[in-house]
Amino acid sequence: MKTFKSNPSLVYNELLVFVVFIILIILFDSKYDIYLISGLLFFALIYAYMNSKVIEISISEKEVLIVKWQFRKLRAIYNRTDISISYNFEMAGRAVKQRVLRIYSNNELIAKLKPSFSGWDNETIEKIVATLS
Repeated sequence: MKTFKSNPSLVYNELLVFVVFIILIILFDSKYDIYLISGLLFFALIYAYMNSKVIEISISEKEVLIVKWQFRKLRAIYNRTDISISYNFEMAGRAVKQRVLRIYSNNELIAKLKPSFSGWDNETIEKIVATLS
């Protein structure tokens, strides 16, 4: 079984930005602190719920285990024969194209890996593609 892991500091960076905003709101010392903090918490929770991050992929001969971070670790096991991939160039901004790995199970998207944006680097994504192909 081969295991590939993303950069764990990705989750911590998002939490750090959130904590810095909370501290700035408290230091601003406004009478609307509670409204700003509760609004920020609401949008942070919505963002975290909508953007689950793939943090680990384990590939064996029969199964593929994908671990996502969405408030907690969510593990999903897929049959290797049901897995298909696409590894194509996509726009990553206004003028930057980069290769994006999409992993499907029974034609349903289960994971999307972009270099740097999702905590994965090009070398690791290339190894995952070689292992799944």
